[in-house]
Amino acid sequence: MPRLASTTPLRIVMMMLILTLVGGCASTPPDTPSPTAQPEAKPFDLPGLRLPTPEDEDHRVYLGVNPGETFALADIQTRILIIEVFNFYCLHCQKEAPNVNSLYREIENDSRLRGQIKIIGIGIGNTPYEINQFRQKYAIPFPLFADRSRSLSMQLEVRRTPTFIGWGYHPNGDIRPFLHSPGPMDGVAVFLDQVVRRSGVELAPAD
Repeated sequence: MPRLASTTPLRIVMMMLILTLVGGCASTPPDTPSPTAQPEAKPFDLPGLRLPTPEDEDHRVYLGVNPGETFALADIQTRILIIEVFNFYCLHCQKEAPNVNSLYREIENDSRLRGQIKIIGIGIGNTPYEINQFRQKYAIPFPLFADRSRSLSMQLEVRRTPTFIGWGYHPNGDIRPFLHSPGPMDGVAVFLDQVVRRSGVELAPAD
């Protein structure tokens, strides 16, 4: 375990020690599908979920949301939304961070996908301070949000970290779930291909 600065709150030190001993992830019930499985998406209500508007202007532009206190996930300007639910102390989430960064770059470097697939991260049980530490340590380029109360994670029916959730934004205004997959990605290219195919969303042609 890396050394922590003396100013690190005792609560964080204790939590990191405990979670390191248990493997760093939220508990997984026996019937939870394996990372390579393709479970059916859950019928949770994404349009009703709200998050604090990012202070970073680049993140607001990326999401296509206006300044304000909060925004609805349904307001994000995209055709496909990928949500990674993670935890600051989860060792699997830490290991997966470079892969999720690669996924983001793969999308942004593809003229056919850029602007049509967006990624956000939600830190289950984490404070804004912990989220910022995670962002800085792993150079996360996309918006991250703290879910200290775990209310968002409960609504998203997440029981294990990391969990990847996918929603398709359809031209008629419908927003439909198509992915709810606990565990790490099975390769960036494979995961991205599955997201595009399973979303049911027809992407606009590249400029």
